[in-house]
Amino acid sequence: MIVLSFSDWYQAMVGYEKMFWLIAMISSAIFIVQVAMALIGFDAEAEGSFDMDGIDGGFTLISIRTILAFMVCFGWIGFMTFQSGAGLVMSLIWGALAGLGAMVIVAYLLYQLIKMNESGTIQIEKMINRTGEVYITIPAGREGRVSIEVEGKLMEFSATSDEDLATGSPVKVTAILEDNLLYVQSQNE
Repeated sequence: MIVLSFSDWYQAMVGYEKMFWLIAMISSAIFIVQVAMALIGFDAEAEGSFDMDGIDGGFTLISIRTILAFMVCFGWIGFMTFQSGAGLVMSLIWGALAGLGAMVIVAYLLYQLIKMNESGTIQIEKMINRTGEVYITIPAGREGRVSIEVEGKLMEFSATSDEDLATGSPVKVTAILEDNLLYVQSQNE
């Protein structure tokens, strides 16, 4: 069994084999660094991209991450195909197909992640006609607090009413006043 050193092994490769190998190694190293940085919290979003019109507005096919996915797959698949004796043209075709596939998959996954991201901001206008209950007594014409379920969470809001509403009374939001103050009416009617 003959053991070759790295430099002997690298020198034994032909030009296109070296090209595929270098693309695979450099892009894989960048990918590993990017993943490590994301895991420790240094995932900067300084990413340039081009949006594809007509694909739901936020789908980004060309970005730093998708190009990196293309390069990793292109390099490794091209290298392995060339190593198997398929020739340069077939290696380029298979590498490009694998790279494009990886690019589309990564773009789709990133799109799905972005869709999952919520702002967490409550749109107060959507509170009209919602029901809840008085949390802190609301004296007629003054402020109190109501609890209303919003997106699966019980939240408190400042509220007022023209009638006295005791703690625990069921209420319905009928209007939004200044400073996001809810106007509520009793549901006991």
